[in-house]
Amino acid sequence: MEFCQSIRPPSEQLYVALPGHPLYGHLVSILRCRTTATATHCLVEDPHHPTFCYQMLERWLCTEPPPPAVLPTAAPRALALSLVALDRLVQLLLAQQLPRMDEPHEGTTAHSTGSDLAPPPGTPKSETQ
Repeated sequence: MEFCQSIRPPSEQLYVALPGHPLYGHLVSILRCRTTATATHCLVEDPHHPTFCYQMLERWLCTEPPPPAVLPTAAPRALALSLVALDRLVQLLLAQQLPRMDEPHEGTTAHSTGSDLAPPPGTPKSETQ
């Protein structure tokens, strides 16, 4: 697979027609094309960010701007729980957490003496204490 001068000349500007792509509907410049046995891959750049390039299939580039992106018709609804159901859910989650909290973690001791909280020897005391 080598880069070649495919159907499209370099520096031609086309619109991105791939739905969901960050550059959907934007005009991009073709830098290079690579033709394989199954498809033509184009290296494109956004004229507003010339150092940031994308590789995409030639079939997702078009000469005319694509239709505006379709927005979802219904926004996701908020989940509403009754206070009793919310309390039960919290209690179940806390019950699952308790067995994990009883197990000691690696690198910790089971009983702390508090000496690790004391300042190192030779540390001057502040004037407010």
